[in-house]
Amino acid sequence: MGGNVKKPYLCIKDKPIFLYTLETYNKVSHINQIIFVVNEADLHMVKEKWGADLEKLKVTDIIAGGRRRQDSVCNGLECVDKSNEITLIHDCVRPFISTDIIQQTINDVSKYGAAIVAVPVKDTIKETKSDDNAIIRKTVPRSNLWAAQTPQGFKIDLILNAYDMINEKEIDVTDDAQAVELFGHEVKIVEGSYKNIKITTQEDLSIAEVFLNSA
Repeated sequence: MGGNVKKPYLCIKDKPIFLYTLETYNKVSHINQIIFVVNEADLHMVKEKWGADLEKLKVTDIIAGGRRRQDSVCNGLECVDKSNEITLIHDCVRPFISTDIIQQTINDVSKYGAAIVAVPVKDTIKETKSDDNAIIRKTVPRSNLWAAQTPQGFKIDLILNAYDMINEKEIDVTDDAQAVELFGHEVKIVEGSYKNIKITTQEDLSIAEVFLNSA
């Protein structure tokens, strides 16, 4: 997004994006532990600047992530209290997740073992040829297509075993559900919200401000 401030720490209405996310999770009664995974270079800064705010939440650990997203997830999973049966994994730059969707994800994980938040794809999807000319190969039917969001929730033993498997086989995954799918376990979809955006661009920041102003 440019500039010297990383996305999670950009402010909307004088509050960093990640704090909106953590505060929402803090409101869910079934959540008893929040593990905040940050870039290793940011550990000291986060603790120094926002440690007092995080102490008011259910944050038990502020830890360093890894080179890839899946490495960061693995680091976080190592800190999960072993008495917990379920864990949720969330992109902290999705600050507009609702407590209702979080709770529904927990409910579905209890029933199915794995569940992720997603929304139906609204746009027509085009698949291009495998060259650099951006020539369309085909139009992909969208009736069964969903855009994955977070949280993605799992029984803790399932996600640990899935990550052990992909790490052993040196498989790269783009989200946690993919690891569980490759492990051979079905994943339930929880219908999410188009408001649950991942703040990635300057335009997303403007949209985020609109959401907050209309709340």
